[in-house]
Amino acid sequence: MIDSIITGFQVARTGMAVAADESDYAGTPLSRGADIAFGLAFTGLFLGSAIYGFSNTSECADLKRRIEEPPPPPDPSAAPGAGGCRTDLDCKGDRVCHYGRCSPPTVRE
Repeated sequence: MIDSIITGFQVARTGMAVAADESDYAGTPLSRGADIAFGLAFTGLFLGSAIYGFSNTSECADLKRRIEEPPPPPDPSAAPGAGGCRTDLDCKGDRVCHYGRCSPPTVRE
């Protein structure tokens, strides 16, 4: 969020430098061209940071949403012999019936 605000500041600052005259920079340690170059560089840097941050935040939110969504309910017409299960007894070995499918047991912490 902060990088988006700084990007906006850099765009405005660079726009002011583009609109300024060389005479406005007389007696300053930074030339107009250097100020514009720094403004463009910082704009690109903070814009890239904002895009990267929003992309990762969006991806994380999608993953969290998928984890929190319950799996679909089992198909009541699925017979144990047809690949579905109704109880753990329908599954072989240590596998458990989870929403109508036999799957390995999971360790919950």
